[in-house]
Amino acid sequence: MRQSTAAASKLKSNDQQLSCVTNRIVAWYQGSPKKTANSKIVRSNGIDRSKDESELPASSRWRKISTGKWGPWQRTELTNPRTRSALTQKSRQIHLPRGGTVTIYPGLLSKTQRATLSQELLSSNLFRQYEIQGMPEPRVHFLLHEQATDEPEAPQPGYRYGSVRMKACPLRGLPKLCRLSKIVGKRAGVESWNIGVNPVFYRDGKDRIGAHADDDQGESCILSVIVASPIPLRRLLIQPKPTKIVDRTVLGTKQKGNKRLKLKTGNGDIVDDGVDEQHELRLGPGDAYCMDGEMQEHYVHSLPPDEHSKGSVEGRRIIVVFRSGTQKVFKKDSGKPCNLAALEPRPDLCFTFGNEIKDLREGDIYGGRQLRAMNAHRSTQRSVSGNKVMGCDAITVSRDREDDTFVRFSFAAETRVGGGSMLTSLQKGYPVRVFRTSALHNKYKAVAKKSGPKSKSNVYRYDGLYHIESAVEELGDKVNDVSLGLSNMINRKSEIIFRLCRSSENSVSSMRLLRRIVIERMTHSKVTSNNDLRKNCPKKIIVN
Repeated sequence: MRQSTAAASKLKSNDQQLSCVTNRIVAWYQGSPKKTANSKIVRSNGIDRSKDESELPASSRWRKISTGKWGPWQRTELTNPRTRSALTQKSRQIHLPRGGTVTIYPGLLSKTQRATLSQELLSSNLFRQYEIQGMPEPRVHFLLHEQATDEPEAPQPGYRYGSVRMKACPLRGLPKLCRLSKIVGKRAGVESWNIGVNPVFYRDGKDRIGAHADDDQGESCILSVIVASPIPLRRLLIQPKPTKIVDRTVLGTKQKGNKRLKLKTGNGDIVDDGVDEQHELRLGPGDAYCMDGEMQEHYVHSLPPDEHSKGSVEGRRIIVVFRSGTQKVFKKDSGKPCNLAALEPRPDLCFTFGNEIKDLREGDIYGGRQLRAMNAHRSTQRSVSGNKVMGCDAITVSRDREDDTFVRFSFAAETRVGGGSMLTSLQKGYPVRVFRTSALHNKYKAVAKKSGPKSKSNVYRYDGLYHIESAVEELGDKVNDVSLGLSNMINRKSEIIFRLCRSSENSVSSMRLLRRIVIERMTHSKVTSNNDLRKNCPKKIIVN
């Protein structure tokens, strides 16, 4: 009897110890004592895995171009490296079909290492805000290099992508990160990160990075260490690079100028397999992943926004990217220093519909920065300003069609890039501000004045409010009406043709504004005789 009591007491003690260990593991994974109902314990090394297939550490899905339907997410096979050593003992690899390898290093950093490294990065006051296409990037970051000096005006090793120029600061100024760079260099077999060490800070779930390939400076190895990450874990999405060809066949119809995916076989031949693919990684704090140069040739990767952690400090994600490739030197840095307020989650964008923008007048010429400063056009989705929830408040027109007139014209946008926003405005009946650019080739193009914005980039003329009349998806000889919503859409890459008509709510009539545009164009062309102006000024508006 005593033995059974002692055994039961020992079993209860073991259960309590196991419970304490489990709680510590949960707290370590979450990185925060605060728990939410949506919290999921998901890790790449298999501990406390969620059974949800969408939360696998590495998963893939496939889609046939002929049907346009995606298959279910499936677990991706993780293989051992070909050369096993003490440095690669815990690593696993994903071999991508089109070429390239992703190596995963689970549990590279302990909880204590992550905490001290996060504190060192956030207290460094080195984060900078960069702009791309005139808009602030939805993240802040900076560059470090072991060869950089303390002289700010001297040329330094740097990194360039698009219009962004980054000058490196000395890596020795952050000793913990300097030690980590040597450790991960040994793991990846890289002697020196000659492009630099790039800490990146995502302030919340709204911060993101779009689909891109790290091939601007011939990167041969890109290793990223996740220092902090929210729960549920954010996903890293990998998909093939789009390759443009003249024609392609979709659903038995030919479309020109669309994107097509091609598969590279083992012998180097390019074949068309008619299959699209997506790969997803959900790695937690302390994990690391390495992408090789061959992957950058065939694939792009992105960090999509996360709805669960928008506007929340708990949605912060900090990674450190170690880059090896072709070293370059820059004299100037295109970013701006960030203060502590810039590291807080950003407020949600607020869009203004109609003619409520101060100092915005019909027929006037503006620069791109002016429009963004006035909140007249935020360029959130290339030429479309808005989002799918609130709708589209403004567009810029830079391409014309044969049947376009000043009063009515057609505008094409992909579903995922602006098309969804414009469909929302169509369904809600919201007006859209229209800006025509100097890139147009018809008689309605914008013309810069001598006193206007002086830049080689495009200028924009405000032509007033327009209403969206209809939306169709053209598939060869077939026309699919999508005015009622996205239920009939084939996929997010579908292109929608919108038909817009100038609204009667404008303060300036279409005739008066069009006459003014013609006079300004003729004046800019140095044709100022009354006869020429009389010939070109319209006497009536043609409405199709």
